[in-house]
Amino acid sequence: MTDDKSDTTKIGDWLITDDGLDSCVKAGPDRVNIEYFIERERLLKQHHSAAGVSDWTMQLASKSWIDTPAANTAMIDAVEAAIRKHYPNQAVIDFDATRAAAERAWHSTHQRPFGQTYEYELGEPTLARPTRERAERAAATDSIDCSDPPWLDAYPAEHRAMLRQYGVDPAVHPDAHACNLRVIAEAEAGATGEELARRAEGHQRAYILEEEKPNPIDDEDLPAAVEFEIEERIEDARHLRHMERTK
Repeated sequence: MTDDKSDTTKIGDWLITDDGLDSCVKAGPDRVNIEYFIERERLLKQHHSAAGVSDWTMQLASKSWIDTPAANTAMIDAVEAAIRKHYPNQAVIDFDATRAAAERAWHSTHQRPFGQTYEYELGEPTLARPTRERAERAAATDSIDCSDPPWLDAYPAEHRAMLRQYGVDPAVHPDAHACNLRVIAEAEAGATGEELARRAEGHQRAYILEEEKPNPIDDEDLPAAVEFEIEERIEDARHLRHMERTK
């Protein structure tokens, strides 16, 4: 990973080195070392969600081992410091936009809808979260909740039944919404049943578990008007949830 002779600066649990940014995070009760290294040549990678937003802060904000707001802030600070060290005159990454987006991503990933911190098991796959939450709630109420989860309200009514079966709550991971858009596009193209299940599983594995960057959706796959309508509904839903929390 890092050369002991390199010029290093430590911010939180991160080392800024001549080679890039290196994790010295220890997680879980056994204080397991988390190996995560970003080469300096890749520091300026942008996230697909918005121009100027660092891809690394968005990925790291969703990690179970970035488990407190302070750890998330230190991570954001470290990424910014590494970029400033290696690319002092860069105009690719917008630090203010990156910080705001990474803070939102952390809260959406690590906070339950009713505001309590979600406690991950070390190494627990991201997609295990909604399953575990549903099981906990069903056990608490001693009943099975058959109502649609609130996140489905952001999507067109004609696709909600399909997304309930094959979709992912966007609060689980920054790229969960990208998975849902692709499933909608495939449903619009006529895919049904086993085919949709197989494709949805593939998207979730690639974009969430393996954290590949989603490819843009072609206009012929999902009309721009439909995608815009979904984005508008999601933004409205986020605004309503924010208003409810601040009452």
